[in-house]
Amino acid sequence: MSGFADGVDQYFAEIVLEKKKTNPALELIAVIPYQKRLDSLMAKGRTYEMLEACADVVVMQEKCHPSVYSHRNRYMVEHSDRVIAVYDGREKEGTVRAIRFAHQFGKELREIPVGLILDKNRTNLGQNRI
Repeated sequence: MSGFADGVDQYFAEIVLEKKKTNPALELIAVIPYQKRLDSLMAKGRTYEMLEACADVVVMQEKCHPSVYSHRNRYMVEHSDRVIAVYDGREKEGTVRAIRFAHQFGKELREIPVGLILDKNRTNLGQNRI
């Protein structure tokens, strides 16, 4: 399952779809927080193709609400055997909530820590995280 957020979520989705070419049993399920987000993803060629290749697309809610991302993360954790979290240590991000859900539901968890990317074109290095 992938929440299809920009960045790591979409990178992992691409990896799963690439591996599916040699292992047809693999399935990717997109879990999208709200309908307008799905609409915006479908309007982009790259994400449109990825979503079309998914075994299922789950839209959590019709409209965006403050808790919609937490609901999406909880859904993904509850419906998964394992959770892979690429995490930069920020306590206010959705990833930390997903990690907490994984602990709460006793799921196998793999945390991949990331740090700052040094980018000579920006003065605030905190903006450049992988």
